Amino acid sequence: MDGQWELFSLRTGARFALAGPMLLTALLALASGVLAFASVATSGVVGFLFGPVLGALGLCLIALFAFNAFGSEELRIRSGIMERCCRLGGLRWGRKELRIKDGQIDVRLRTRGALGFCLEFISGPEMVIVGAGSTRRCLLPPAVLLKLGEYVMSFMRHGKVRT
Repeated sequence: MDGQWELFSLRTGARFALAGPMLLTALLALASGVLAFASVATSGVVGFLFGPVLGALGLCLIALFAFNAFGSEELRIRSGIMERCCRLGGLRWGRKELRIKDGQIDVRLRTRGALGFCLEFISGPEMVIVGAGSTRRCLLPPAVLLKLGEYVMSFMRHGKVRT
């Protein structure tokens, strides 16, 4: 039983919480940065200092939007251990491991206001957050997060694989 992993791939899609404002801000920052840097001859040092910063901010926000729209979170569980990492294509990063302490694990669905819902797994002083940015319109709605939390808690406590 110890060698058998359950694998879940979780995606919020392009309709995650604050997707519209994030994409609009990214495009405006990128356009402002390019225009400010292109007009260095007339704006002087202001365009030289703020153009690249705004452009980089726009690119970072576009990358974050692309991850949420096309990437996924991988959740691997087995009796006593949970691993979470982010994945976009062949890239993986942000690996977090949660080990169950004394058979105690708690799960809660948490709302973070305009940032959407997330699922928190807690064991002792450690916590793993899964599905951040979940809304009713996204690919991973809060109701699905809640069912996932119930299943994972049952699996982590009893080590049973679904049938």
